[in-house]
Amino acid sequence: MMITGKHLVRDVMCKLCKNRLGWMYEYAIEEAQRYKESRVILEKALIEERDGILDPMTSSMSSSASIASTHSS
Repeated sequence: MMITGKHLVRDVMCKLCKNRLGWMYEYAIEEAQRYKESRVILEKALIEERDGILDPMTSSMSSSASIASTHSS
């Protein structure tokens, strides 16, 4: 049980690596805690940065630049 009362929660996972990142409040038993419902808590200690996920904005920009430079000759 959490200090603020009983809650129904579920884990939040990374879709790519399947690691647990935190939890989401599904339901709060106490009325005063209902503002937490549907909120996501990410645990900083569980999050690690890794290479391997391409940024779509950066990828498309570099592709455009290389296409532009090949056509300018």
